[in-house]
Amino acid sequence: MRLAEEPKNTVVTGAGWLKVATGGIAKCTQYGNNGTLSVSDGAIATDIVQSEGGAISLSTLATVNGRHPEGEFSVDKGYACGLLLENGGNLRVLEGHRAEKIILDQEGGLLVNGTTSAVVVDEGGELLVYPGGEASNCEINQGGVFMLAGKANDTLLAGGTMNNLGGEDSDTIVENGAIYRLGTDGLQLYSSGKTQNLSVNVGGRAEVHAGTLENAVIQGGTVILLSPTSADENFVVEEDRAPVELTGSVALLDGASMIIGYGADLQQSTITVQQGGVLILDGSTVKGDGVTFSVGNINLNGGKLWLITGAATHVQLKVKRLRGEGAICLQTSAKEISPDFINVKGEVTGVIHVEITDASRQTLCNALKLQPDEDGIGATLQPA
Repeated sequence: MRLAEEPKNTVVTGAGWLKVATGGIAKCTQYGNNGTLSVSDGAIATDIVQSEGGAISLSTLATVNGRHPEGEFSVDKGYACGLLLENGGNLRVLEGHRAEKIILDQEGGLLVNGTTSAVVVDEGGELLVYPGGEASNCEINQGGVFMLAGKANDTLLAGGTMNNLGGEDSDTIVENGAIYRLGTDGLQLYSSGKTQNLSVNVGGRAEVHAGTLENAVIQGGTVILLSPTSADENFVVEEDRAPVELTGSVALLDGASMIIGYGADLQQSTITVQQGGVLILDGSTVKGDGVTFSVGNINLNGGKLWLITGAATHVQLKVKRLRGEGAICLQTSAKEISPDFINVKGEVTGVIHVEITDASRQTLCNALKLQPDEDGIGATLQPA
């Protein structure tokens, strides 16, 4: 049903559909049980009632007010507040407009070219922020999806999924089975994406497929920086960008792990590995006799650094500074271990033990340590 007149007390259910056309006015409309109310730009719908199973579709150029099972809602003069979007319902927040306190449930969508805040995305809901759009203080729960190409801050991923597709996010928290992905939608790599001040807590997982991760605290969760060479050949990659980059301060606390693929740019990072934390530098894809891992600074505060290689017979760790007390574990499938099998280039201080294992992590030798060179710009393997 399409109306440009002024219907009153209309009930829309059972896959029914009511559209209020531009210039039209609807009053006291009730919709639920798979019924849909569509309000065109410039149309008005007042005193409407949304019951379970109902859907509303509109943009911030419409004017509406009413109530649903979660409370009251309204859209007026480019400002939307309190909508419950489900069952295919959606709101389009236009450039320069604002929406807040929106709830997205099964098949509900919020499409943002303006700004939005305090959005709750539940199972089956989807929040999309386009280039130029901004989102703040949003919560993504189990089964919810957040696709970001604009900007976002203070997002809580409490079980849902967030994909940063060339946008920028800051102060994102990932926990409770949630997954955060930077730089991919499964088809393309977006190297221009960036995340700052990322927190990955127990049960959380963050994957950096492309782009820049600047500053992170990982406590009980897992962060993976994929190797630039591990992307499917069918991926489209933006040009003139470092494919995967880690910068700033990264802290791995008890129970946390970070796995970094070979070739990621780590030169501007300082990684601190606390007791119970694990940093893994994976060079298993490198062919040939030599593997060089390059990192800015590494602080081992009781944590472990794993260096994973294939059949390389010479392993070098290049750092600006390696300091603290902890262990380096070298996993190799090389058949022979020579005295100069591993060396470090850079400033080395502290007591750092070395363990060498085979590919199944069976210990080959563990009575080793790094002995700083006399010139202070490197270290070699010595008996402990």
